[in-house]
Amino acid sequence: MGNGYAGKFLQVDLTNGVCSDFSIEEERLKKFIGGCSLAASLYLERFNLIVRLSAEVGSVRDMKRLREKYYAIRGLNADGIS
Repeated sequence: MGNGYAGKFLQVDLTNGVCSDFSIEEERLKKFIGGCSLAASLYLERFNLIVRLSAEVGSVRDMKRLREKYYAIRGLNADGIS
């Protein structure tokens, strides 16, 4: 991928004081271009907030739809405020 990416990500567990690295398949990196969409997909997947995004999200429009679904589940308005 682009500048600054070295093929690994760092996962930090502050509760248990453990750090580990992991990699993400190239196809997923290309699907979620940019740090924000990739970070959102990892966050939602790892914390099981909505769904596994690799099958459902393919665009920014899909991310917006999932954000709206997340807000509805949490009882928040469109700005993320309860």
